[in-house]
This record gives sequence, C-alpha cells and structure tokens, in this order.
Amino acid sequence: IRAILIALCDDSRTWDKARHYLSQLEPQALRLADEMPVITKRKAKFGWSICVQCETSFDEADNTAKECQYHNGDMDPDYDCDTWADHDENCHGPVDTEENQKSYLEGFIWTCCEKRGDEDGCKLGRHESDPARNKRLRDDDEQSSSAAEDEDDEEVDENHEDDEDDEDDEDDEDDEDDE
Repeated sequence: IRAILIALCDDSRTWDKARHYLSQLEPQALRLADEMPVITKRKAKFGWSICVQCETSFDEADNTAKECQYHNGDMDPDYDCDTWADHDENCHGPVDTEENQKSYLEGFIWTCCEKRGDEDGCKLGRHESDPARNKRLRDDDEQSSSAAEDEDDEEVDENHEDDEDDEDDEDDEDDEDDE
C-alpha cells in the first residue's frame, strides 16, 4: 500500500487533490476525536467521506436527501467565453481537456442545465461516496435504466417566486376569458 501511495503522490495533480481532501476531512476528524471517550478512540470509525458528485466532505450519519448540490451532465467548452479569446489550439493545445475543465470552470457549460461550469449544481440529492453510484459519471444507458434512483433527487428551483407569479398571471387570463 505504501508503494502505491508514493507512486500516486508523484503526480502533482493527485498530490494536490489528496491534500485538498485531507484539508476537508481533518477538521471533522479532529473534532470527533476530541468528542469521543478515551476508551473507544482506537476502535472508532469516522463516518466522514468525500462525495463523488460535489467533491465535499460529509458525515454519513447526517446525509439527508437534499445535502448534495451537483450537476448530472457533462461540461462542454463555451468557445464564446472570454476565457478562450486568446487561446489558439494549435499553440496552447485543445480547450476541451480535463485539466482545463478544472482550471477554467467559467469557460465551460454544463449540458444538464446550460449553466456555466463555475455555477452551483442544478440537482439536489444525497451525497454519494461510492464511485459506482456517481450520477455524473454514469453512461447514458445506466442513467436511463436507473431513473428510479434519480426520482428522489430534485432540480434546484432558483425561480420559485417567478413560477408563482406566472401561475397568478395565468389565473388572471382565465378570469378575463370568462368575462
């Protein structure tokens, strides 16, 4: 195991990601360690995980149905964005790379909601620690066959007040038709 960890940490991106996850998990682990009785410290298992959908840490015990805000689509480059104004693919390489998606979120659009890559997720659901259940990474076939699982997840409704106003406007139009 040690050799695998050393090999993984030779990659600077993996090392940075591991340090980021550690910085998220460490405060919760320290707090929980302080709260536990001394007798059970050695046997204690922390219920903290990293969500594979939104990449934040979460407590397995407090994982409610609306804890995770995520996108379930892919990111496509927004070539009209100022981010790519001076980018020449012949000189700088392709725009649509995993590295660019992480470094230049604002230069991409989510396929699930047409929002910019740096905007909050359009879906609400439970945090997921099992990579096999990551709704962002499923193939299209798996997504259609697992629609029942997704029924619990909700779309984020940022225009809730506007929807109520639209319904009132429709009621007013119906009243005018009745006259």
